[in-house]
Amino acid sequence: MQDPGNIANSVIVSHVGVGEVFVTAGQSNSANSGTTPLAPLSPLVSARSLTAWQPAKDPQPIAGGVGGSPWPPMADALVEALHVPVGLISVGVGGTPVASWMPSKKRPRWKWLARLTRTNNFPRLEDALKMAGVKGARAVLWHQGESDAIEGTSKDVYMSRLQAVIDASRAAAGWNIPWLVARGSFHTTPTPERIDAIVEAQKSIVDNKTIFPGPDTNDLTGLKWRAADLVHFNEAGLVEHGNRWAKAILSAFFRA
Repeated sequence: MQDPGNIANSVIVSHVGVGEVFVTAGQSNSANSGTTPLAPLSPLVSARSLTAWQPAKDPQPIAGGVGGSPWPPMADALVEALHVPVGLISVGVGGTPVASWMPSKKRPRWKWLARLTRTNNFPRLEDALKMAGVKGARAVLWHQGESDAIEGTSKDVYMSRLQAVIDASRAAAGWNIPWLVARGSFHTTPTPERIDAIVEAQKSIVDNKTIFPGPDTNDLTGLKWRAADLVHFNEAGLVEHGNRWAKAILSAFFRA
């Protein structure tokens, strides 16, 4: 019988949390391309690195870029609304068209989460989903489309390619993981018609069952929201972007 007055053994457990996990993917405005690196205000927000969970300050581990992202303010808004921890696995890569996220038979032996490429990014998404585990993430958050607007990808082709990414991600995840698809294609170089074609594809792929609308970011233009290049977000744009993501997630999964 143990003496209740004495400690027989002890162990230290690192910070853990049970709440909402999101995988974020796409191109630069889903990654670390903003002018100002941000950090969550809540200690309940974590980001996954290649090896462990850590505080989710920018730049987000694994994703490309070295600047700021919309994910800390999004996560803070979700913590405030849901009162649970939020985990982020961010794998976005700047300058990538949707075709680069489609599954490919070419997969080198090295760990893909550690490799940035503009031609074969599906393994990054696949590895992130396997890292989360079956039903271990609430959804994939997709913000991509600028490169396809520049290339002049048609509505039908974009939809077909994105659906292929979604289908392959679900096969890799081992379950029908939901997706939120942002309406984002703004860039300074494409014609308005090319920009609109991508948005129409992003809107049309939504079924409100397993594919839900993410935020619309094409109206966040000019120096009020964007950096000097008028493409990537400044601090105000990152915060607004993140808050819009939180509203889209709450609408998709936590309707009153």
